[in-house]
Amino acid sequence: MFAAQQQLNREAQRLVDAVDLIFPAIYAWDTGAGARPTHELWVSRARAMLDEAKEAGKPVIAFLWTAKGASTDFWRLQLEVALEEADAVAIWGHESWSPKSAWRLETLRLMREGLSLERSSFD
Repeated sequence: MFAAQQQLNREAQRLVDAVDLIFPAIYAWDTGAGARPTHELWVSRARAMLDEAKEAGKPVIAFLWTAKGASTDFWRLQLEVALEEADAVAIWGHESWSPKSAWRLETLRLMREGLSLERSSFD
């Protein structure tokens, strides 16, 4: 499946050449029958997608999704991996954006610890 995606990416080269930023979605994908992926499987897939995005030679902003039911440990892992591999993170979701949302509190905790959600100025 990943080889097919790589081929589609190469076929879209004209589009890639015309954009300034790449936004890969590295969501916590289902692995079938509604199952959640293991942390190791998610890390492997996310790193592969981000590596592929970086091939374009443009700034990469990883899209993360505030998936319902994700543990704060898994959310933290997603942020950490995204920021190791990408230039910045964009967060979206239909989960609560309340000041007390678990994912939001964990994101703020990471920021207080010095983890920046943006590592590049995109100059």
